[in-house]
Amino acid sequence: MVDPIRSVQRALAILRLLAEERKPLGVAEVAAATGLPPATAHRLLVTLVEEGWADQDPQSTQYELGSDILGTAAVALAYSPFIQAAKATLSDISELSGLNSYIGVRVGHRVAYLASARGRDGHDSKFRVGVVEQAHAIADGKVLLAYLEPRELQAIYGGRTQLRAFTPRTITTIDDLQRELGEVRAKGYAMDRGERTDGWSYVAVPVRGRRGRVVAAVVAGGQDSVASADKLEWLAHEMRIAAEQLSLRLGFAEE
Repeated sequence: MVDPIRSVQRALAILRLLAEERKPLGVAEVAAATGLPPATAHRLLVTLVEEGWADQDPQSTQYELGSDILGTAAVALAYSPFIQAAKATLSDISELSGLNSYIGVRVGHRVAYLASARGRDGHDSKFRVGVVEQAHAIADGKVLLAYLEPRELQAIYGGRTQLRAFTPRTITTIDDLQRELGEVRAKGYAMDRGERTDGWSYVAVPVRGRRGRVVAAVVAGGQDSVASADKLEWLAHEMRIAAEQLSLRLGFAEE
């Protein structure tokens, strides 16, 4: 087994942080969030700026994701076999259910959407390609959190005990979130009944990659008038089958 290169791991941790926070950060903030010594964080940030993967504001001296990363991301999205396979799966789910469907990946404690499909009964929602949402408040976010190792979940939320509330139904404590994640693992899917937006409901299932790790989540839903609890329970079964087929296309082989 080849040992990982620590400098690469550290640089990737910084890039993930900049993507997750979506705002300029100073060296001290980057160092504190990644656990790196400030001098090490500064050297890596300077290197990322030189390579175009990060930008530094000359006045504030803070750092954010660089413009050069956009081209790389655009190519990855345009030619990724994962995205193409996911789009076909989403189309099938939306045609079957009449609901909008999406596929998202975790970016820290948030979910970023990579592709979507419109159902015949679909309504405009907050979820769109490129949009990021807080993971604890949405079905797909809970799926993506549920299959993490305990140390990974701890790294994401650190010493936080309270979570942001979007509606009266939002999970707002780490203890409640952990209990919910245990139920998600037991059932194999997650539900969001008005936790992110009043009157909107969703169901999500995991998608696994080549090594069996959950790499994405497929989610479908809409306004309660078209996404009833019974419908979503039925759809969860159908989506699990579709997600398993997508996982197989991505190289997952169940032992």
